Amino acid sequence: MSEHSNKVVLASAGTGKTYSLTNQYLRLLFLNEDPGKILATTFTRKAAGEIRDRVFERLVESITNSDKRTELSAEIGMPLTEQQCTGKLAEFVQRLDQIQISTIDAFFNRLINLFSHDLGLPTQWGIIQEAREDEQTIEALTSMMQEEGLTRVTEMIEGLNRLGDKGVYQEFLRVVKTMRPVFLESNPEAWDRITPPHPPSSEELADAITTLEEFNEIPVTQDGSPHRRWQTKIDEIQKLLPDARRTGDWETIIAIN
Repeated sequence: MSEHSNKVVLASAGTGKTYSLTNQYLRLLFLNEDPGKILATTFTRKAAGEIRDRVFERLVESITNSDKRTELSAEIGMPLTEQQCTGKLAEFVQRLDQIQISTIDAFFNRLINLFSHDLGLPTQWGIIQEAREDEQTIEALTSMMQEEGLTRVTEMIEGLNRLGDKGVYQEFLRVVKTMRPVFLESNPEAWDRITPPHPPSSEELADAITTLEEFNEIPVTQDGSPHRRWQTKIDEIQKLLPDARRTGDWETIIAIN
């Protein structure tokens, strides 16, 4: 059997997975593997800390207690001497800054940092922490606004205000949370292929205004009366039409929903 054969441990919580993983880690140490090249990952910082602490504790126990040394020898499948355990403890402590016992997130974080330039990431990139997600989103938006300039920012705020009654802050967060997954899943070139529609001609605009002014085909309810919401919105549009026609500002009417 290979000294580095793969092993799958299937167990529920509290049944000794950390203990088993510690055994595997110690076995690799005593097979003279480079501690800096042994990767042990888990899901939480607490679990990663427990693995590291248990490796340290069991090495110390194997030096000070012959029974513990015999127990560890049996569990990793090789005879151990006090001298060997002392040497491995010294090596583990001296190489502590290179020991890779961490969470999966921390491991990928380090890996991506090494290749951030190749991946096209900014120098100050970071993983969004769930507890600070909204705060970090606003920080990113603030940085973007500083680059875009006042005119563009004003347009964005006016557009967001038309989306609903919520404050601009909440609308920013809502739009980012809704659109960010779409942006990440799309091909970057796709955003350059969106062609803005041409504005309507004077004749088309005049026809549309006339249609709205004369519109009276209100849907009816089951009892035959005009649908109240439809009637309210049509009345609101027709009331705003004169000012919109005079000023050319149609945003208020477009925002009606």
